[in-house]
Amino acid sequence: MCASPPRYVATLHTACAGLEEVFAAAGQVPQFSPFQSRFWIEQWYGHFAGDGVVEPLLVEVRRADDGALAYLLPLIRRRINGLQRIEFADLDVTDYNLPVLGPAVPVSEAECRAAWDAASLSLPAADLCVFEKMPAKIGERDNPLMVAVGGDVSHMIGSYIAMEGTYEDWLQAVGRHNRKEFGRFWRVFTRDANARFVRAKSAEEARPILEWIEKQQSGRAAELENADYKLDIPQYQAFYRQLMQSGAMDDRIIVTALVAGDEIVAALYAISDGTHYAMVRIATAGGDWANCSPGRLIIERSMAALYAEGYRWFDFTTGDYAYKRTFRTVHVPLHSVTMARSIRGLPYSGIAITKAFVRQHPALANLARRILEMGGRKPQQSRNEVEKIAS
Repeated sequence: MCASPPRYVATLHTACAGLEEVFAAAGQVPQFSPFQSRFWIEQWYGHFAGDGVVEPLLVEVRRADDGALAYLLPLIRRRINGLQRIEFADLDVTDYNLPVLGPAVPVSEAECRAAWDAASLSLPAADLCVFEKMPAKIGERDNPLMVAVGGDVSHMIGSYIAMEGTYEDWLQAVGRHNRKEFGRFWRVFTRDANARFVRAKSAEEARPILEWIEKQQSGRAAELENADYKLDIPQYQAFYRQLMQSGAMDDRIIVTALVAGDEIVAALYAISDGTHYAMVRIATAGGDWANCSPGRLIIERSMAALYAEGYRWFDFTTGDYAYKRTFRTVHVPLHSVTMARSIRGLPYSGIAITKAFVRQHPALANLARRILEMGGRKPQQSRNEVEKIAS
């Protein structure tokens, strides 16, 4: 006779305050990325939620028998096109959306479904649940949320490098051509006697670098006429600036740059949990500096410096770009699911299912693309085309 899966209970929080013990329990379990850290989640809710537009929904799921933490779900509710949507705390700045695992994370399919049922019952009324950018695996574990609700492969992917040997071993693995190119980029850059790599060690040192990144990315967005660019919005600017102010001293935020004299040539803004380095924003100068490929060079120099500090996991986050192939990254498929929670939401979940079906069948996808082009529509440009430029 099969044993019944454990029961779970869920508590809905509308703020992070008072959850120190919960986050401490979650902190004992390896997470997928720094986007599941207490630092990121608290900062995110503090800047984007509770303004009357975005409602925070932090769901705490525990086993009913012993109270052990299963996971946290950092969610929000907001209205889009007249529909109430429940989604992850993202708004296009969280690259991976996942539960924050606790010591009692569900494992079996029955456990995962029971935990999600408890979480779902705790949620307020809505028309849709839209969960996007979900990896299927968290280390060696299955993502318990996806086990419960499923998910279709989306157009988004993540990518990373996990170094197991020495840095020189990795350089050998990228191939002779790429290895020689990295060396050439550095030699070309350092023809300027004042050229150097900078690793900011304080918020004061990082601030002008972030301001330069903001200016470069804003200019690039204007050049591309990208109406979807959000990082100029004061709320978004304040978010990245506050992250830097709070995290630059203890390496939760890592800012690096290539500098020639007083001129910044390239800069990289990343988040970290102490072992996992995730690149978030990158910007490069153009003009004569293009011949040293400053985007790729700042990434490689940052990796070399951080490897020396003990980092082994280098996350290139979301977006499928040619420059990442230079680094021989490993791809992480990301998944999405749209679930109706009201009659009004049913047509939208049906559309999402249809889109997922078309993505899985390239011939249909090509046909749909041709129809759109015949109608004069162009595919939307990803935010990463502006935010993550590495020439």
